Amino acid sequence: MPSPALKGDEAGVFRIQVIGNSGSGKSRTAAQISEKLQIPVICLDKLWYKPGWIEHHVTEFRNLVREKMDECLEGWVVDGVYSRKLEGLVEQQATDIIWLDPPFLLILGRLLKRSILRVVGVDPPCSPGCHESFSHVFFSRESVIWLALTQRERKDRIFSKMLEKDDRVQRFGGWRKDLGDWLQRLTLVSRVERRLG
Repeated sequence: MPSPALKGDEAGVFRIQVIGNSGSGKSRTAAQISEKLQIPVICLDKLWYKPGWIEHHVTEFRNLVREKMDECLEGWVVDGVYSRKLEGLVEQQATDIIWLDPPFLLILGRLLKRSILRVVGVDPPCSPGCHESFSHVFFSRESVIWLALTQRERKDRIFSKMLEKDDRVQRFGGWRKDLGDWLQRLTLVSRVERRLG
């Protein structure tokens, strides 16, 4: 019999964190999980940035994230990491952690496409009021493309250690086939069914 797609807690509540490099597909995957399990998405980028790319104070950010999670009694999907700023707040409460680790060529292609669509106004910004420009995307060391290039190895080391030590972590690499198969296994399960199962 196949293992369950997600652990959840004893009451059948799912608190899921989706982690990975920029462009790994966190937002899309979180939205798909949310739709299947009918639990809300908490997007960390939208809580961290105020309009105009103004960052919240770290303490205020932690409080915002904690409040959002506490509001979602039926479970949640957190899109993002921010481990240092949140001091493990999300990881400590998560029942499941999904690590998206696709090939870097796929990540780079997604970032280029997404950034261009955001610059021209086709796609929404990562947070309301945080608009991107060509100079920011391609010539700034704060651009998501530059961060993906420079932080990938560090994040991979961190996530690999989590995978080794924490049985809540599931890794999905490749070109999305394994992730797609896993997403198909997700179904809306009532608390009673999980408890009896």
